[in-house]
Amino acid sequence: SLDLLADLVRADFTNGGGPVPRIAPWRVGSGLSWGSDAFDAGFLVSYVGARTDAAAFETPTAGHTNVDAQIAWRPFEDKPNLEFAVVGHNLTDTVQRNAVALNKDLVVQPGRDVRFVVRVPF
Repeated sequence: SLDLLADLVRADFTNGGGPVPRIAPWRVGSGLSWGSDAFDAGFLVSYVGARTDAAAFETPTAGHTNVDAQIAWRPFEDKPNLEFAVVGHNLTDTVQRNAVALNKDLVVQPGRDVRFVVRVPF
């Protein structure tokens, strides 16, 4: 399947007071995903725009590109819920800041994160 995403929020005070604080910047992305009885795989590339029209007492936030990917394998037909997976987030290892977070100037989002996952139902 083809995955597409986009969102945009624009908010200003009606009395001419400028932009509303902590509004998320625009975002676009696309990816592909594929699934079968034994395998699932997919990736998503997204871009979060810069927040340059910061409100009073806010600082601008740089935009960033994010790449996430995953692959999962279910090797046993008689145990279809037993799954081995590799999941990666922020594979570009870019510095990312959450524009709506109060502590965005002090704390960055997690860097590259690759996990090996075993899912076992019980």
